[in-house]
Amino acid sequence: MIKYKAFAVLIFISAIPAFPQKVTVVSPNNKIIVDLINRQNTDKGEWFLKVSYNDNNATSVVIPEIILGLSRNDQDFSKDLKLLKSGKQVQITEQYNLLHGKRSACSNSGNEAVVYFENSRKAKLNLIIRAYNDGMTFRYEFPDKEGSFVIKDELTSYNIPSSTKRWLEKWNT
Repeated sequence: MIKYKAFAVLIFISAIPAFPQKVTVVSPNNKIIVDLINRQNTDKGEWFLKVSYNDNNATSVVIPEIILGLSRNDQDFSKDLKLLKSGKQVQITEQYNLLHGKRSACSNSGNEAVVYFENSRKAKLNLIIRAYNDGMTFRYEFPDKEGSFVIKDELTSYNIPSSTKRWLEKWNT
């Protein structure tokens, strides 16, 4: 009888769908939310970022989809990326000096999470996501630091919806 109960429990557990780990980075003031989402809704496949803005508990999507990916001359990191793990969100503060501007000593603070991926050929890629009070950023990192890499194609892309209010500095060269 105990064997049948153990077998029934195993069947029940295996029938529960495996949900992918959700990765979210939130700005220090909780207004900017960056979600890492898998298009196939699993832990492997194509990934994109979604950027939202929280204004008095009314959340609106600012950039619905930032498509991620790049291709090196020896590896493809645009599809079939498997999420290995994601680090916890940590607070970061950086100091830097500007060459030009109203002030030279500057600082910024934000929250950061590192997401660890592996492609189908077991090559590693890290995605570092940051959310600040006034924006967000991300970058790719190759943890295998040996040698040099040639980027063949940068596949990162996004569209800003036409209904979005935006501002652009006039720049004359």
